[in-house]
Amino acid sequence: MSSDTDRVAHWFEAAETRPVGDSSVVLLAELNTEGIQALSASHWNDWAETVRSMYPHAESVFPLPAGSIAKLPERFASLDALHKTVTGDARRPVPLVSRRNKSGGHAVFWVPASLAWFEGHFPGHPVVPGVVLIGWAVESIRASQSRRERIDAFRQVKFQRVVVPYTVLCLDWNIKDESIHFEFRSIEGVHGKAHLVVRSTS
Repeated sequence: MSSDTDRVAHWFEAAETRPVGDSSVVLLAELNTEGIQALSASHWNDWAETVRSMYPHAESVFPLPAGSIAKLPERFASLDALHKTVTGDARRPVPLVSRRNKSGGHAVFWVPASLAWFEGHFPGHPVVPGVVLIGWAVESIRASQSRRERIDAFRQVKFQRVVVPYTVLCLDWNIKDESIHFEFRSIEGVHGKAHLVVRSTS
């Protein structure tokens, strides 16, 4: 086993191929912590080509959180169908990590090209709308909290880089009193950030 192949093998909890459509094959890659770190630190094309070196018959790679493959069917009509099956909603990215800590939390998402928000926004240059990024952040933050928060205001909202297909997004947030600061970052740098003014409702 080559050093590259050995390195890639350590990124997976599991990996299997599935037929997609009439003739395509996609590699489903359940990532462990090392694999998610490798994905977050690499450009998608570089990472996908490294993974495909072990599975040359796979035409594309679809990263997944551990424990996902056993729940998926043996065949998919399209990559869109695969996306919807994994996320339950074509408007959401693929969640790879979600955890909270004493002061906030951290999440990692993979943004597939099949994301519904890319349709018509914009033709030939697909990007995720900024308001959608805010929605993803709010949803992730709320899901991690034991108490319910009412958002009273958004402040210091800044969008610095567009989010395009195959972006690996890291979301970090910090909670202090009645303020939550969040930031989306990728290997390209900061994509967006904001402060939420919140009030507990429980």
